[in-house]
Amino acid sequence: MLDSFRVWCYGLAYLTLLSLQSSAFGQIQHVAESRWIVSGLRGVESVNDNLVLADKSSKPKLIEVGFVEIQTDAAIVRLRAEDSQRNPLETLAIAEHKFLILGSGKLYIAVTCVDFESQVFDQSEFVITVGTQPDDKPEPPKPVDVPEDVFGNIGQRVAEWAAGESGRKDVAAAYRHVAKALRTDPSITQTDAGKMLAERVNKVSGYRSGYVALRDGIRADFTARWPLDRGTHADYLDAIAVGLEAGQ
Repeated sequence: MLDSFRVWCYGLAYLTLLSLQSSAFGQIQHVAESRWIVSGLRGVESVNDNLVLADKSSKPKLIEVGFVEIQTDAAIVRLRAEDSQRNPLETLAIAEHKFLILGSGKLYIAVTCVDFESQVFDQSEFVITVGTQPDDKPEPPKPVDVPEDVFGNIGQRVAEWAAGESGRKDVAAAYRHVAKALRTDPSITQTDAGKMLAERVNKVSGYRSGYVALRDGIRADFTARWPLDRGTHADYLDAIAVGLEAGQ
């Protein structure tokens, strides 16, 4: 009975840790890109690295797919993929920590890495774009009241993503607060900063029910830039705040 209780407590602590980390920025190192596969081949025989032979009855078809490689020593890696409508997509594990995602357009990827022996519980989310969709809309012109920055003009993109959302000043204030904490409080780690930011923005009225484009855009951009040093991380958060404050 005591052993069962201990197992239950451990499981509860584990789920709590995962829940906390899901609100922070992901830091799992990965390769994410689109690649080509060929389907419909029969009797395949490899000739060299660039040439294969296939039976005449083959009906080859070239397909663009998503490719993800997770760079981790964790024993367990779980990957989930969704399309832009948040419908689940088929994933294929082709090697250890390597996956193909069968879909096109913007693919939203969520990864969980677990290793009980080394006490690793990491989560990350990012986006891959596969192919060009006919319904893709051109980006609207960047607002003139947002200055350029060294992060690919993240402030200008944030102003677009957050256009029309309520409470932008309060969300900007949360980013400013965490940026200041990173600069002035050495006891706060960058992981702590991510948790602090999530707690503050989730308290802003309308944030959790809105700001979808902002959350998705920042998540993908930040994940692609990680790792950052503390000072650059703080500058990045301030640049986001500039975009949120634009026009307010």
